[in-house]
Amino acid sequence: MIVRVVDPRTKPDLPGAPAVAPGERRVLAASLATGLVVLLVYLATVAPGLTWAHDGDDGGDLISAAYHLGVPHPPGYPLYVALGYLVAHFPLGAGDVALRFNVLSAVAAAGAAVLLVWAVARDHGQPAGLLAGLTLALGPIYWSQAIIAEVYALNALAVAALVLLVLGKRPRWGWMGFVWGISWTTHLSSALLLPLVLARVVDGRTRLWPAVRGLGLGWLAGVTPFLLLPLFAAAGPPINWGDPTTPERWWWLVSGRLYSGFVFGLPPDQWPGRLASLGHLALENLTVPGVLLAAWGAAQLMGRDRPRAMGVAGTMVAMAVYAVGYNTTDSYVLLLPALLLAAWMVGMGIGELANLGPRGRIFGWAALLIPLYLLITGWPKVSLAGDHEATSFIEETMSEAPAEAIIYTETDRHTFALWYARLVTGQRPDVTIVDRALLGYGWYWEMLETQDPRWSRGPGERPVCSVSREGKLLCDLGSQ
Repeated sequence: MIVRVVDPRTKPDLPGAPAVAPGERRVLAASLATGLVVLLVYLATVAPGLTWAHDGDDGGDLISAAYHLGVPHPPGYPLYVALGYLVAHFPLGAGDVALRFNVLSAVAAAGAAVLLVWAVARDHGQPAGLLAGLTLALGPIYWSQAIIAEVYALNALAVAALVLLVLGKRPRWGWMGFVWGISWTTHLSSALLLPLVLARVVDGRTRLWPAVRGLGLGWLAGVTPFLLLPLFAAAGPPINWGDPTTPERWWWLVSGRLYSGFVFGLPPDQWPGRLASLGHLALENLTVPGVLLAAWGAAQLMGRDRPRAMGVAGTMVAMAVYAVGYNTTDSYVLLLPALLLAAWMVGMGIGELANLGPRGRIFGWAALLIPLYLLITGWPKVSLAGDHEATSFIEETMSEAPAEAIIYTETDRHTFALWYARLVTGQRPDVTIVDRALLGYGWYWEMLETQDPRWSRGPGERPVCSVSREGKLLCDLGSQ
């Protein structure tokens, strides 16, 4: 019989539990520490309630839909709705519901930064990972979406998870496809990540059929949350865009057909200005040294792994063209996945410099001055700690509206804010909010009757008011 003597100072090996190398533990520690620092910054600057700042007009719609497990504007964002419902109703004590959704964005955005640090640090060292994660997290566009109720932070988390898998040494095709599919449910622009995914498939080291099969099956599993939308709609929630209870209505919603006119809808004479603004946005979110490091990292990647470099470049170009051509004033937020990839290249660039010797490593740590600069200059411009514009509008409108009033609205920000006030916080259940722009849709009339059964009987003798585009309530205008 062989007796094994175990040193009590050592930990026994656990079956099925692979050992974690000290380097991996350091990478994990750096990633989590970065996420904690970033989260603290976000919590210090988060909007205290419902906000319109940073093009967050859709917040009232998203929160109202999620609060009632309903269906927000296309494509329905089922994952955001499900998570939002849990956040809104989790027994955390008193607190503004909108603030909970703002914090949800902060947690998701910080999580994406953690994954980016991890993805970069494991290949290029801790300074490179810290630089990539902090540059992304403190860039003004990314930061602005991390402190409001919007879908972009959750989308960034899904994209960061996909990048982590794509950059991994061992391809996990099923998981890669699943995460890519999940990202579609957070924003349809994730379809433009196709070049990044394909680059991993055609890298010359992959068996094509197993990769395509794994990706395809994983993607189908990832987009299954879209199938929740008919279930949400069937319950008759007060926010129910498109009422996707039939295949035709479901496809109208999830395909985003309502907004198809915005895709490449920018007039030709405005393209030069939009294209020129890309350079300004790059400098504002990466800084001049960051742009130079990203260019250096891209050049090194092109020489070392051309398929992956082409995949990254293809995705970034596709995202940029899509954002430029999308004919809305807030289309710049569509650049967030491209900025995430750019931050990854910034980290790669500093990692390559660190390989040049001691001076390169010193420069790597010194490059952390880039996110410090972004933090100092961005705080006063991005912080929403004192923002009360939307809540002030709600208070004034609801206090001035006559009893039993029908209030017509002209803009999304006013409609969604009043939805939030009436359907989430319970203010003025006697009034009816009517969005003029949606009256041409049959499903909207059904939604109005769900919100207020009196609507089917017509205005009758009820007071009629309108909210001007400037946010002023005008009443006693006569029957509409």
